[in-house]
Amino acid sequence: MIDKTYDREVERFDIDKINKQARIPIICVYDHPTDYPEVYVARVWDATRPTHIMATAGNLDDLRRKIPNQMIRIDRTEKDDPCIVEVWI
Repeated sequence: MIDKTYDREVERFDIDKINKQARIPIICVYDHPTDYPEVYVARVWDATRPTHIMATAGNLDDLRRKIPNQMIRIDRTEKDDPCIVEVWI
């Protein structure tokens, strides 16, 4: 569980910075998670570890516009947490 007091919200993800901060960068998109129940959240993960780099938006389309064009979307699976919408690699 991430302590959200350390979260650093970005207006748009920078692919060059993400690649420097994570060995295997992944952005996980959440639909109103318990720590941010009022918004959609995209959080950078370093392979299997969450980071404090994240973005929020009131709707999914606005949040997707914050994700770098170079990344590829993967739909959620049945095994994912119900609040996970998709991941980007």
